[in-house]
Amino acid sequence: MIMQGIGLVMTALVLATLVIAENGFTVGRRIPGDDEIDIKTERARGPPDYALSYYKTYVGDNYRVITQVVIEEVANSGTYTAIIAGGPGHTYVTLAYVVPRYVEMNYRVSIYGKTPAFRKIL
Repeated sequence: MIMQGIGLVMTALVLATLVIAENGFTVGRRIPGDDEIDIKTERARGPPDYALSYYKTYVGDNYRVITQVVIEEVANSGTYTAIIAGGPGHTYVTLAYVVPRYVEMNYRVSIYGKTPAFRKIL
């Protein structure tokens, strides 16, 4: 009984850390002095045989720290996306996309960031 309770708590924690949305979402917040690092448009079409799922990592210039990630679905098509790694506080963000059969996906990904207050010593 106790192990089942621990399993439920762990599952809830994992789900709480993932951001999964159907129509787009925003993670983080803009701060003074940050600017747009990267803006991309992701398009895909679901094949007739199976649902398409893939991952993509956005790095920008790999120096500025991400302050906000905005994922906007251009056309409400029933596709899903989730942040699975990185994001605000990191220099990268990895998104997972799921495209159902016969569906076209069209997302706009905007990444904002700021130069860190410290310098990396190489």
